[in-house]
Amino acid sequence: MRFDKAIARCAYVVDRSLKKSFPEDFDARCMYAALGMNHLATKLGYRSNLVGGDFVALTVAVDNSTATFQGYKRLHDDGENAHYWCEIENHIVDLGPTYLAARSRFDAVTGPIVMWPLTISRPKSLVYTEKTRYAPDAEHRMAPEIIDRVEKFLQICDRKFTNLSGQPKASNWLASGPNSIALAADRRDLWALGSQFIASKPT
Repeated sequence: MRFDKAIARCAYVVDRSLKKSFPEDFDARCMYAALGMNHLATKLGYRSNLVGGDFVALTVAVDNSTATFQGYKRLHDDGENAHYWCEIENHIVDLGPTYLAARSRFDAVTGPIVMWPLTISRPKSLVYTEKTRYAPDAEHRMAPEIIDRVEKFLQICDRKFTNLSGQPKASNWLASGPNSIALAADRRDLWALGSQFIASKPT
């Protein structure tokens, strides 16, 4: 299976599992999303590890009237991480941008799923600040009740992945490099158009 197809399948399963497990606040469960993607990617034989830190991304209004950067960032350096994502086969992989619209300050379009190669400079529209890198075999220190919830969540991911047939329709397109943004912009995707706009502006 092609890498992008595998990531899309994993993202579909994790998204569905999040919404089943945490229907009220699935968009705020980035640790579970990252653990789910890491778990499924590892089972498929890919090299994967968890990363924690801060994250902000371009967020665009559905009527294209406004755009801001929104995301997850700790105001104080207290040793905690505001956001979690994966690095899978030298790609940043993250569902985070797809969930920013859920609690946006305005009615916003859905952002892309990130599958960005580490070998290519990230666009200005996606800002990741790494603070903690976890070894693939790291044992995460969590309260017993959280460990129980994580285990149950991963079991749901496994069941959904096993029962998946065909290539599912992902919640949005994959931001996998400059060409993917250009193609989405050609389709008049507002997030991609906004990304191109800010890329054209001097830093």
